[in-house]
Amino acid sequence: MKLLFSKTKNGDIYSQMFPYQVVLKNKKKYFSIMIITNIIEKDSNTYEPQNYIMLVEDDNIKKIDTLYPVRTFTVLDCGSIIYATTIKDHNYSVIRNVSILGEDISFFNKPNIFSLIVDIQGVENSLIILDKKKSLLSILYPNNNIININDGKDIINPNCFVKADDGYLIGAKKYIWFVNKNGIKVKIRKIPIYCDNGNGFDKLCLRDNKLVYTVENNHTEIYQYDNKKKEFLYLMTDITFKKHKKGEFLEGFFFDEKGKLIFWTEKDFSKPLFV
Repeated sequence: MKLLFSKTKNGDIYSQMFPYQVVLKNKKKYFSIMIITNIIEKDSNTYEPQNYIMLVEDDNIKKIDTLYPVRTFTVLDCGSIIYATTIKDHNYSVIRNVSILGEDISFFNKPNIFSLIVDIQGVENSLIILDKKKSLLSILYPNNNIININDGKDIINPNCFVKADDGYLIGAKKYIWFVNKNGIKVKIRKIPIYCDNGNGFDKLCLRDNKLVYTVENNHTEIYQYDNKKKEFLYLMTDITFKKHKKGEFLEGFFFDEKGKLIFWTEKDFSKPLFV
């Protein structure tokens, strides 16, 4: 999967391409792609999501072109990809549908409904959408009706969510929140080391009904929360990251078919780690 990574240099302009988000579906891996461009003499970076998704099945890689930059996406059971993109100069997000063949059509494009979609998941013929600016987790139904799950208060700068059996878990700047189906919020985890300019809880997934997450701070660690035991434990420590890392920053992680942890940086994937 090294084809998902590249770097180029043209004079004082240095660019690096790497996976940004992963979705696992039917033994296939779907990756959205990010490019960092650095102008060396100005010491400035730009982060740009790209107009395509890479599908990895066994050792084969297929490029699925989209009409707009992929900010976040999900894959439906039928294989269609639902992605959110931000309309430049208009400060709102829209949702589009692209097929495995690259047929890209509008899914929901009403302006000003969603400000900045940062996470999206398909559940039971509906979409669950997390809006960072409005701090809202919402359900979009097939008839375009929208119901907000929470009230948009208290949860500051949410980044990601997962659906649990009895509600939703939301990773935000300072806390992981649990929101039940009636919209009642409870803090279940405070960030260990708070950083004003950090994202906080940045990536969430469920594994064996246990929450797995990362924290963006000065250390690179992956934790697991056991809901039955009410315990937090390390799946990967900063020491493990430094031992196996291929680059400077943790960009994402997933578990392979054997249950081993694979993380990636801006340069490459790690080897599978037993946790």
